Amino acid sequence: AAAAEAARAAAARARLDAARLDAARAGVAGFGAGADEAPPHEEQEPVPDEYTCPISCELMQDPVLTVDGHTYERCAIERWLAMHDTSPKTGATLESKALIPNHGLRSMIRAFQQAAAASGSAA
Repeated sequence: AAAAEAARAAAARARLDAARLDAARAGVAGFGAGADEAPPHEEQEPVPDEYTCPISCELMQDPVLTVDGHTYERCAIERWLAMHDTSPKTGATLESKALIPNHGLRSMIRAFQQAAAASGSAA
């Protein structure tokens, strides 16, 4: 049983790595893409992990929940679900491919971005 669980976890990690690579190749937009982009060598506050999509590894702009309770960037999880019926984080089969907007997290991310922009413009 432990070997089967380890194999499932390894397969889930491989699928997640493949999805990240696909997202990178497809140019999934994230933090730093736009007019508010900070100069590359300027000190920036680190992005909290919970604000980052586990598929694209980018700051989420449109976070959505899957039925298993995990949050992803909408375009990244839509691409994933177009080819899979499993959770990219756990590898477990999802009961539904329904996506639920995570408004609370989106508000927190926007506040974080505004604070980062304000501290960048103060210099």
